[in-house]
Amino acid sequence: MGMAEDSRSRFGELDPDEPAGHDERLSRQDFGELFEFSPMPMAVYLEDYHPAAINNAFSELLGVPRETLMSGPTLGYMHPDDREAARSGMDMMFAGADVPPTAIVRMFCTEGVIRTIEASASVTYGIDGTKYLLMIFRDISEELWNRGQ
Repeated sequence: MGMAEDSRSRFGELDPDEPAGHDERLSRQDFGELFEFSPMPMAVYLEDYHPAAINNAFSELLGVPRETLMSGPTLGYMHPDDREAARSGMDMMFAGADVPPTAIVRMFCTEGVIRTIEASASVTYGIDGTKYLLMIFRDISEELWNRGQ
């Protein structure tokens, strides 16, 4: 099966007479697969700082089993000096404040290794109106080390 055939079977036939952008929303299943299999470490948080979802890439970044990460707030994996600022930033984002969407935090990983992580966040809403914070993470430790910081 070719790529065009594969995309049609996955997303349905495209109608050339349909206006562009007519209904290009991802289904819940498609979003779930995009989230789950993304090579980018991602997590979705509730307002109580507990994760609603964590993908495998985030679990691998920290070297912590996903079930463990899902069992409580991942703020506990942050360096204590960064924890309160992260909590405050999340609170302000959930409250709708105009805050920078990206922050740099240090997180504890396996074997006591501390990684410097760039976290980018955006508030989104579930179908039922629940607020979520979608976060994408990037390990910048090596980049900073190469720059001598």
